[in-house]
This record gives sequence, structure tokens and C-alpha cells, in this order.
Amino acid sequence: MFRNTYFLVITTIIFSCSSQNDRPHFKRTTSDSNALNGHWYLIEKIIPEINSRDSVFSIDTTSYQGKKITIDVGKMLFSSELYPYNSVPSKYRMVITQDSLKVRSGAFQNGKPLYKNAFTFMLSDDAKHMRIYHINEKEIEIYYKR
Repeated sequence: MFRNTYFLVITTIIFSCSSQNDRPHFKRTTSDSNALNGHWYLIEKIIPEINSRDSVFSIDTTSYQGKKITIDVGKMLFSSELYPYNSVPSKYRMVITQDSLKVRSGAFQNGKPLYKNAFTFMLSDDAKHMRIYHINEKEIEIYYKR
């Protein structure tokens, strides 16, 4: 009896410690910016260090919390729309340099373009997830590519 219980406890510990983490692994460098092309849906929002812990919120893409961004690297266009995804989104010119993406507002000041938003991004190893850090808002969003 004791031997069976001992075996069961050891087996449970081994299998619980060896479970795979299903969270994507992100890398900062990307050699091909074409992996950014497509429709990206917000699945998670992270607000760093509230009360010394990150606050993580899962997002349902079919609810009014849903958000979709579309990136076209060939035409250098960026658009963002909220749920329900039936409106015609405004498209903005963008600039991609290394791991940062800047969205132009369309206006100029002193001959230089003004930027609406600035992000740093990281792609997952399988290029199905993208992690965006909003420089102005100090929040992190995780998107999934469909």
C-alpha cells in the first residue's frame, strides 16, 4: 500500500514539473519584415508593475474589448479598428526601423512628419504572435495573427 502511494506521488510530481509552457517566446530581432503583414487580433493586454506585479488581462476578440490592427509592409500602411470590425478603418503611413514601428499622423511640423503612435514590437518564434509595447501609454499588447 505504501509503495503504491509513494509511486503515485512521485509520478504526479514528475509529470506536473515537465508540463510545457504554452506562452509564446518572443525575439526582438526579425530578419524579414514581411512577417508583420496581415490582420492581428488583440488577445492579451499587460499593464506593467501595478503594486509590483504585472496586471494581465485576456481579451475576447468577439466582444467590445476586441481590437484588430492591419499591417501592409509593401505599401507601408497601418490601420487599427475596434470591434465590431465592419467599419472602414483609417489607414496611416508607417515607418519600420529594426524593432520599432512609427505611425505617421499625416501632418508636418518644420518640414518633419509628426507621428501619431510609436511602438516597439517583437515577433514569436512561429511568427503567429506579436508583442507590442506602446511607448506613450506604457502598456504591452499581445496580438495573434489569423
